[in-house]
Amino acid sequence: MNHTTAMPDLDEPDLEHLSELERSTEKNLGALAAEFDLSKSTGHYRLTQLRERGVISAISADVDPRSLGMTMVVITGVSDDTGPDRCD
Repeated sequence: MNHTTAMPDLDEPDLEHLSELERSTEKNLGALAAEFDLSKSTGHYRLTQLRERGVISAISADVDPRSLGMTMVVITGVSDDTGPDRCD
């Protein structure tokens, strides 16, 4: 059984957009569209298509907790996959 994943069909403008997004994550949609001589709606459409096709998996922001008045950040996680009857 062959478990290959099909590559999305990306054209040259898609590849250029992706390259620019990787280089400059702080550009807004209007600036990005203008750089490629596109309308803002066309730029938005292209990015939406890339997200829907799984090419862009996430858009994120790094938030400085201190800017929100937080002096401490605690991240916890607990996982127990040993079952209810197991004690070590």
